[in-house]
This record gives sequence, structure tokens and C-alpha cells, in this order.
Amino acid sequence: MLQPPRNTVPIVATHSARERISANWETMEGRLSLVSGKQLLGKLSQWTQANYGVPISPMGVARQLRRNEIADEVIAVLTAIENNGPF
Repeated sequence: MLQPPRNTVPIVATHSARERISANWETMEGRLSLVSGKQLLGKLSQWTQANYGVPISPMGVARQLRRNEIADEVIAVLTAIENNGPF
């Protein structure tokens, strides 16, 4: 198989990345799919600490979640872990 010229690889990667971001940028769910949850929670915690003097922790968020806000896949994994089962 022939390799593309080295100088075209960054162009293809940039085009591909722009397409992915563009396709996901139209909805909040799409935007959130583009960022790390850990980084998002960290930045949100920094912002709430700076503006309101209250940090946000992963456990604090987890305690506030309702059942209908948690994906079925996550529930299945957590249930399997709790029951020492495979997931």
C-alpha cells in the first residue's frame, strides 16, 4: 500500500477533526461528547469555587443524580460490580 506524502497527513487529520467537531457542535449533547468528563467537572469546580466559594466533587454530583439521569449501561456496570458479577 502506498503511503500518502507526509505533508498531506496533517491536512487530512485537520479536515477529519473539523468534520467531527462540526457534526457534534450543533447540540449540547454533541458538544459534551467532545470533552473529557473529568476535565469538564474540574473546570466547572474551579469556576464555582472562584465565583461562589463552593467546589464541585464527583461524589457530590453522583449523590444528586436521579435514576432517569443515569445511562442504562452505567447502571448495568455498577450493578455487576456491586454483585461481584461480570460486566
